Formats: sequence, structure tokens, C-alpha cells
Amino acid sequence: MRRRRKSWMNPKLKLIILFTLIVCAGVAAGMLFTPVFHIQEVYCEGNSRLASEDIIAAAQVQTGKNILTENLSQIKKRVLELPMVEEAGVRRVFPNKIKIWVRERIPAAYIYTDNQCAIVDLDGKILEMITDGRVEEWVKTYTPVHTQQAEENAEKDEAEDPDSAAKPTGSAKPTASAKPGSSAKPTSSAKPTGSAQPTNSAKPTGSAVPEDDKQENMENANTQQEETTALPYQAPLIVGLKLEKPTAGKNAESKENEKLSSTLETLRCLEKVGLLERATYFDVTSIHDVILVIENRLEVELGNLENMEYRSAFLAKVINEKISATEQVIMDYRGEDIYVRQPEDGQARMVAKPSASPKPSASTKPDSTASASAKPESTASASAKSSASPNISVDAKQSENESN
Repeated sequence: MRRRRKSWMNPKLKLIILFTLIVCAGVAAGMLFTPVFHIQEVYCEGNSRLASEDIIAAAQVQTGKNILTENLSQIKKRVLELPMVEEAGVRRVFPNKIKIWVRERIPAAYIYTDNQCAIVDLDGKILEMITDGRVEEWVKTYTPVHTQQAEENAEKDEAEDPDSAAKPTGSAKPTASAKPGSSAKPTSSAKPTGSAQPTNSAKPTGSAVPEDDKQENMENANTQQEETTALPYQAPLIVGLKLEKPTAGKNAESKENEKLSSTLETLRCLEKVGLLERATYFDVTSIHDVILVIENRLEVELGNLENMEYRSAFLAKVINEKISATEQVIMDYRGEDIYVRQPEDGQARMVAKPSASPKPSASTKPDSTASASAKPESTASASAKSSASPNISVDAKQSENESN
């Protein structure tokens, strides 16, 4: 006679498990339907360039919806579609909040093409397209003028051919209209002078604008001008590179692939040595005659863009150690040497480096405007002697009184 199998579970244990399941189901139903877990707030962290409102709008999170039913992976995917976002994360913050974290791409340059600007990062991804009137203002403000003689010639050409005034020049001398930094202030000619005030012969009547209101109006006008000419991000304006159908969120493409890749590689090299955020203008119209402007005051004639990793490091060393913070000079770096001259001087004074530094004589005194030539070490020995300072020779310049 067979024995009956005993039940594998005690009846009391069955009741406990059943009760637990009922409680869990009730709790789950309560969490799904109770207003406590309805989303009341969505907030962002990590964004500095993108507005939180834009990120939240892209995330498409519905307030009032239950926090447990939101698909976090879909929210993340929608946020990553923003061109400025490189990485994103989404998490629930109980009982009723959604947190969105982003890491933004860093704008590296403004590429001027077809009367619009494409803001790109170091990988060449287009983060934003600017097509309004600011673009022409930026080109006008940040395109430098080479010499005083060039300005006079441009005025003559404009008088003969008015259409030529709209063409920006390619080579560079920084003008006073654009100060170092990412923002540019109006020139002194644009500011109201004292002559604009009413004279004794023409006193303002009772209907004239009060003096305080005049001052406020002038300040507002100056502020609007600064906002128009100021770049949103601290990055150089690149001219001479035409992009094909630039679109935000897409990679920059050009028929001049070699020029585009060389330009992006140069930007990466400048970023490594801390010069990219100080650069304000980059002319690559001719890939063999490239012009770089640092802080709207240092024009660097680079020539071609070969071996830029070493050349950028050497250029940064010369600028940081040999050029003052307020000096405006032209730096010829088209060969192995760097020659420095004042922008007003059309002739480059190049000095051969002597074997020993000569002592200044009584008749020859060093001048603050003297030109300097800097010769880097050869590329092969650069890595072995990277800590050595560059050899700078100075051309002493006699004053006019001494020459007389």
C-alpha cells in the first residue's frame, strides 16, 4: 500500500505567500495610480551652453504621467539627437522627478560659408547653423586689415568700385575695433562724442530728451552693438573653406577634403597648447598661405599646415614667453624661423642668429619695437630637447636722433 505524498508546502506558508502577493499587487497598483508618483518636475545637469528648456523639450517627458511608466532609454535617445549633446543619462528621482544629465560638445570654430556660419567641434560635427545678420557683422569685425597702406588702397578701390568694399580681405593686421577676447566692442567712431551734446547756441527745449535718458539710450545702443558683434562661443572665425550643404547635427563636408581635414587637425593642435580659445581669426583661403590671428592682435603667417603639432607647441612658447600681453605684431612662421615685426613696418627685419649673443654698444640701444627671429630645433631632435627654450635673436634699432 502506497503512502500518500505529503504536501510540499505547509498551509500556513501558503497563506503567508498569498497575503504577500496581494499586498505587493496592492502597493504596485497604488504606486501606478496614486498622484504621489506622478511626475512633477524634470531638471537638467551638466549643461552650460544649451538651455535646460531646450533639453527638456527634446526629452518629451510628460508631467503628470506616472514616473514608473516612463521609458528612460527613449528619453535618452531623444536627448542625444541634439547636436550639442555628446553624452546623456536619465534617471528617476523618487517620488516624482526625472533627472537628465548631459555632457556637451565644445564649439571649436565658426566656419564662414555661403553667408552663414557653421559652428563645429574638433571632430568636425556641426553643432549649430547661424544664418542671421550677425554673420556679416562678425566677418566685418574679425577680418583684420594688413597695413595702413592696405587700408588706403582699399579706400581708393572702394571709391572706384563700390562693390569691392563688401569683399573681406584675407591677410591680417588687427584693428582697434575688435579687442582681445570673444566679444568685440564698437570703435571709438561709433561712440557718441562730446560734440554731440547741445551747444549754448542751441539749447534743448522743454520737449528735449532729459540728459539721463540720453545716456541710457546711448548705453542701450552700445549694448545692442556688442551683442550683435559678440561671438556666442570663444572660438575662431574660419574663412576660405566652403562646406557642402552644412546641416546642424551632421558632419562638416567639403569638396576640399584635404583643406578641411588639415584645418580640423590644426584646431586640435592649437587646442592642446592652449591657443585655440585665444584664436579669433583663421584664413585658409590658400592652403599654402594660411593666416592665424591670436586675440585680434597677433597675426601669424603660417604658410602651410604641415607638422602643426610641433609648430603649435613652439608658437605657443614664443607667444607666452617672448611677446607681451598688449603687443600687436606680425609673426612670420612660414619657414623654420619665427620673425616678429611691427604691423606698421612693411619690411621684415630678419637677423641671422650669431654664435654668441652680442653685447649692445653705446650707439645701439635695444628698442621695444625690435623684431625678433626664433628658430626651433629640428623636428628629429624636438622630442629630446622639448624643455629647451627657443633661440631668439633681437635686431637692435637705432633711433632717429642717433641717426641724425
